[in-house]
Amino acid sequence: MAQARIEAPASAVENPVTYLVFPNPTTDYLTVTSTFEGTATFALFDLQGRALLEQSFEKQTIINLSQYTKGIYFYSIYHKDGKYVGKILLQ
Repeated sequence: MAQARIEAPASAVENPVTYLVFPNPTTDYLTVTSTFEGTATFALFDLQGRALLEQSFEKQTIINLSQYTKGIYFYSIYHKDGKYVGKILLQ
């Protein structure tokens, strides 16, 4: 099981924010965790860039991907201090 770990500065003071997105590849569910204080938003996009899903969360959320067809999807996680992107393989 692979995990995507994204670290980025949350402010000019260099308080790092870490996101974990796993498992990747996945079959049905995706877990997203964050060290960020406050609300972040997870957004899922198809290969054409169409938004499929947007879900706000604090600390952790589980995303149900069972209604989507197998393939590659892109995601973004954003909060007040930044935006981070990645790729998911749905098997």
